[in-house]
Amino acid sequence: MIRFQPGALGRRRALVVGTRLYVYQVISTLRGNDGDVDQTAQDFGLAPQLVRAALAYYAEFAGEVDEDAEVAAQLEREERERWERQQRVIA
Repeated sequence: MIRFQPGALGRRRALVVGTRLYVYQVISTLRGNDGDVDQTAQDFGLAPQLVRAALAYYAEFAGEVDEDAEVAAQLEREERERWERQQRVIA
């Protein structure tokens, strides 16, 4: 129930089948829900088995998923900084 999408620098990114959700996003929400699979499934409008599939994948490949999350966070920071620079130019 996990598929892969090619990412930056030839990395593969794990997604939940039938969605555009990355495994790290599901795991982050699952943690925020204190491990409640049903609540996490409801938050995303997913079947609980898809949340369990993301959890099972994470249990086996935590390092890969954590790295994916960090890369995404870094890209987000860079985009935010770029936007802030642009806003200063037009202010």
